[in-house]
Amino acid sequence: VEMLERYLQYSAYVAAVKEYQARASSVWYLRWLDDDAPQLDQFKVTVSEQHEPHAILPAISAELANYLGKNLDHMPGLVLRPGQNRDYPYGSAASHVIGYLNRVPAGDKPDPTDPDDKLKRYLPNDLIGKGGVEALGEALLRGQRGRSVRRLADDTIVETKDAIPGEDVRLTIDIDLQKRIEDRFAHPLTLDEKPDPNPMYGGAVVIDIPTGQIRALVSYPTYDLNAFNQIYAKLVKDGINRPLMNRATQFAMVPGSTIKPMVGIAGLAEGVISPFEGIECTGYLVLNGRRYLDGKCWTAARSSNPAHHAVPWAAPHRGTHGNPDGFLTFAEALERSCNVYFETVADRLGRDRLSPWLRRFGLGKPVGIGLTEAAGCLPDEYQGPVSLRRQTNWSAGIGQGHVNATPLQMANAAATIARDGLWIRPTLTTSAVTIDASGPDRYQLPAQASFFAQAKEGMMAVVNNAAGTGHVLQRNKGGIVVAGKTGTAQAGQFSTPRRDVSGKLVRVDGRVQRDFLEPSTSTRVNPAAPWYRASGKDDKDLDHAWFIGFAPADHPQIAFAVFVEYGGSGGAVAGSIAREILDAAIDAGYLGPQNH
Repeated sequence: VEMLERYLQYSAYVAAVKEYQARASSVWYLRWLDDDAPQLDQFKVTVSEQHEPHAILPAISAELANYLGKNLDHMPGLVLRPGQNRDYPYGSAASHVIGYLNRVPAGDKPDPTDPDDKLKRYLPNDLIGKGGVEALGEALLRGQRGRSVRRLADDTIVETKDAIPGEDVRLTIDIDLQKRIEDRFAHPLTLDEKPDPNPMYGGAVVIDIPTGQIRALVSYPTYDLNAFNQIYAKLVKDGINRPLMNRATQFAMVPGSTIKPMVGIAGLAEGVISPFEGIECTGYLVLNGRRYLDGKCWTAARSSNPAHHAVPWAAPHRGTHGNPDGFLTFAEALERSCNVYFETVADRLGRDRLSPWLRRFGLGKPVGIGLTEAAGCLPDEYQGPVSLRRQTNWSAGIGQGHVNATPLQMANAAATIARDGLWIRPTLTTSAVTIDASGPDRYQLPAQASFFAQAKEGMMAVVNNAAGTGHVLQRNKGGIVVAGKTGTAQAGQFSTPRRDVSGKLVRVDGRVQRDFLEPSTSTRVNPAAPWYRASGKDDKDLDHAWFIGFAPADHPQIAFAVFVEYGGSGGAVAGSIAREILDAAIDAGYLGPQNH
């Protein structure tokens, strides 16, 4: 209140000085009449806030209000007033999307939309949106304070300006769909589809394909916004679980095999492969007659004779379009997730043609929905030894190494494939919020529709054919045919920066030291990080799990991406979450016969 009084006093003083200087410049002798110059003390004001009660504890419970009301006689000066405050009926659902409010730091702050309007200025202790849509929609949500000026002599109101209430900002998020997906992260299923007692961490995104509106933007773990102020300090210090990070938009991770549809479309568009050309898979990458051990196909780990994709035994590869057995076309390579095929395509493209195509799909740059996003990285940004650039490009062709993407980017890439190459910037609100995003809001990728048709054929086979890895999505409650792609992305050990007893980072030779956690296994759970899991044979693999796709396959309505941190095989844990997305979308009416 004291700062507000000083602010108003000084504002009146500055206005008087300007008026005095204007008169003095026109009547020269007034410059010598120093007694007429305005003095700061002449403008002392009494603000109404000096005589009004102030909230020291907002949003108290009904029980506390009743207790205080019964005991007001014993608490001189205490006043109970009704007020308004944020209430979050869904608790922790969509907390990263919604954001939160915080107080403006000491000192007033101009309103960015109109810096000169004093009624729009942020005064000390005003609330301002921080993160999420609270920040994105701040200009609409805040409104503008009013003003009443009274004459001290008789308390007559001489000037009034009504306050302008803030506007609503409406989200495209379906909160029930959002909550169901979050609940599946909190209560995942095991490989044999039994309840898993430990949560899994990650992100998931659901996009309405015709409009680009985001129906779910999930990050888990989350937190209860109703208790945010009380738990904020704890959330900030939690370096293991990192609950404040939005894993849907801020976690750029290696996408694994989910990148393969984009790589194949790029190869077709650039003419380095023909539509039904077969590329032989012998289990290892072979270029110009040389065999590279680093380019081993994933089937080599499951078969003593991985050549020609004899796995699974019930559905070995048989050549089509005039190709011999083991010579895979683009769609067949997607179905079997053949590393050799896509490493070969990436090598033919080179990083200077592969990376621009991945950018066209929206990778390597923020999507631009108005929330904080990670851009990710692409192979042409690699700055390591020149001798490793070619190998780096192979790895990028199968979603490993120097290529990172967020679940939001991957969901929108799936939507772009479903639309036959039409990229649309996803939207999070239906209100007129201002978003700082570069580039057009929509554009058509320069590739033939037939190339996208082959990608769709392969993605349908991933889910619906015996050789695919996404069978879990066949069992949705509506019997809807789904097109998808699984991804198992190699991950590094999880570690946290080491801190001393005072909380400062520990450095040796300028480098921050790190503490590595022990992963949970099939027989042992690390209570500090039950979500950090090893998988594979003998629990020695560390993999992130991905699943992207769209449905219905023949008339796409929704696209999705699921990322599970240290989730193992993409078709298992990520697949169970993807199936929950489909079931929830069917229940909500986004999928079903009426959508065909």
